Amino acid sequence: MMITAGLITILWALSNKNWKGIIEYYLIPFIHLGISISIFETAIRDFPLNRELVWVGVMTVQLLFAWYLLMQRNWRNYVAVPLGLAFIFYNMYVNTLALVMAIIVLLVCMVVMMMASRRLFKGLLNQEGTKRVIDYYRIFGLLYLCTLNLEVFMSDTGSAILGIFVSLLLPSYFILMGRFTIYKKEKSIYSGIAAIIGLFPFINIIVYAHTLPIVTSLAVLFGCMAGMLLLSSLYSSRLLKKNGSGIISFDPFRIYGLFFLIDMNAEVFNDTKHQLLQVFVSLLLTAYFIFLRSLTAEKLERKIYSNIAALVSLYPFLIIVGYADSLSVVMGLLFLFGCMSGMLLLSRRYFDGLIKKEETGITFDAYRIYGLLFLLAMNRGFPATETLTQLLEVFVSLLITVYFILIGSFTKDVKEKGIYVWLTGVLSLYPYWIIIVYADTLQPFVGTAVLFGCTAIMVLLSKKYFKGLLDKGGAGLQLDFYRVYGLLFLLAMNMDVLTGGPAHFILEIIAALLIPAYFILMRSTTTGMLERKSQLAAAILFSLYPYWVIVDQLTIPPVLEEEVNILPLFIVSTTLLRKIFVKGKITQYIESGIVFLLFLALIIDAMAGNTLYDALIIGTVSLAAMLFGFMMKYKSYFIAGTGTILFNVYMNTNSMWSEMPWWLYLIIGGGLLIGIASFFEWKKQKDNRTSKEVLEKNKQRIKNWFNRWN
Repeated sequence: MMITAGLITILWALSNKNWKGIIEYYLIPFIHLGISISIFETAIRDFPLNRELVWVGVMTVQLLFAWYLLMQRNWRNYVAVPLGLAFIFYNMYVNTLALVMAIIVLLVCMVVMMMASRRLFKGLLNQEGTKRVIDYYRIFGLLYLCTLNLEVFMSDTGSAILGIFVSLLLPSYFILMGRFTIYKKEKSIYSGIAAIIGLFPFINIIVYAHTLPIVTSLAVLFGCMAGMLLLSSLYSSRLLKKNGSGIISFDPFRIYGLFFLIDMNAEVFNDTKHQLLQVFVSLLLTAYFIFLRSLTAEKLERKIYSNIAALVSLYPFLIIVGYADSLSVVMGLLFLFGCMSGMLLLSRRYFDGLIKKEETGITFDAYRIYGLLFLLAMNRGFPATETLTQLLEVFVSLLITVYFILIGSFTKDVKEKGIYVWLTGVLSLYPYWIIIVYADTLQPFVGTAVLFGCTAIMVLLSKKYFKGLLDKGGAGLQLDFYRVYGLLFLLAMNMDVLTGGPAHFILEIIAALLIPAYFILMRSTTTGMLERKSQLAAAILFSLYPYWVIVDQLTIPPVLEEEVNILPLFIVSTTLLRKIFVKGKITQYIESGIVFLLFLALIIDAMAGNTLYDALIIGTVSLAAMLFGFMMKYKSYFIAGTGTILFNVYMNTNSMWSEMPWWLYLIIGGGLLIGIASFFEWKKQKDNRTSKEVLEKNKQRIKNWFNRWN
């Protein structure tokens, strides 16, 4: 058969153009029949022993000649016949070869098909006049590639790396076919097929990586992810792309890069031996989306990547916190502090507020949010109770205040700065509580010194930044939290001294005296007149506390205890209502009520004692009040003192009144009435007035004199 075909071929070569055309009609089917019979014979008898290459060469020449004849006749759609016969023959041949040689042969065949496709076609279907020509070369190139993968995966001697290599050729083939094609729709189809079929090499790589040691496995997966990012940067500037025909294509490199990254995190998720490696791999999630944002030109997509990076960062945050928990207390805090500092630096670098307004909408500053989360993680609690750990707890709690102060300094918006000021003040309650708890664990003098130092710092900061308790500026109403916390530290100091066990009386007195001194010092730094008055009033009022502390250290006779405790209230109330808050009749009524209540308390105490000393003391106090009221023209003291004296006289002479005879009452009453009548008759004769006029004049004179009193 081959000899006959050779003779016909020689006649065809020696004939002229017309005879060549006639002979080709018989030669083409005859040579294809000969090739088919030869292939069938080879399938039955196998390749000639020790002459396989010769036989392959002869068959290759025949196949090329058959293809050449079809191309000469311009029967391009019929080239599928010699291509199909060649595919069958070479598949038979590679089954006789070793794996490496089989791969080389199939690769050569695939490359030849690709080169022919690129040379002769611009798409799978070419329109030539009225007929369509199919590009069988790229079809058979794909078949050779599929056979190549099948050979490798069916072979017992094939390595995993070789399998990955040949599987990667599948998506690469469609990518190259897309580049050889000029039709946009067909290019999009090739891109979609390449993206889908990329799952095959992806699975192979994942399976292979899981057979390696964890560090090597992560290195392989990281290299694959980096390769995907590199390809994405070379061939695409966004995830979704719409061409002129309205077809939307997507970037598979970014998707597969994310798949590789997710698998890296899944592989180290339960690995407790490489926790630091776990932290690094988790951080790659955030870095991946940030890098994709830098590769993207479209603004809306860049914003989406930023938001995704902020959300997925919750995972590395949890991993970092878990890793910090596995360290010692100090090392864990240092690690979290470094993370928080990094967030602050990034926030200062890229944002000037919590919310940034852009053309595509608003963007939140995730850096300062995660910085706060790291700070809260640092303040979750301390398992140990050593002094060093307690100091660390104090330091870490103070970072809450420092954090919001720094964030406020990074912010340009005035209103937002005001919000941070209020947050700083309110959230500082936590470090305040930690400090006073820490001070309770120390010796009385040391704890008092710590709280005094905190108070001094608050005073200095208040003096530097504020001129009053409330400051209304561009950021709105701001409260001077420094002086508030300074007072709270003072109160905590006194509570610690009083309830912390036996302490030196000098320490108690000094701590008590610091409270009025604090208000006097704050008054010196205040500019508002009303606030200055309020602070002076507070200093006077709180001066009662050190007075009572000092009195408590003295030995007071029981009969004088109530008077010693109550008498300063007269001084304080009178000073406040007559020298500081002067509101006319209102303050006079308030003072009268206070004086009445205080004298009532003294009277009740004297009646409870019911001794001569009680009567003398209440009499002395009431006499002093009456004289003080008369000299200063204070109605409340004069009336209260006079009334108390009369009541005291009555109560102490009550038994005498009951023993006097009835006629003595008549003599005293008659004498009093005669005296008054004689006085008014003398005034009437002197001024030539009636008795009623004299009475009214004296009544009005007494009233006018008394009205001049306060």
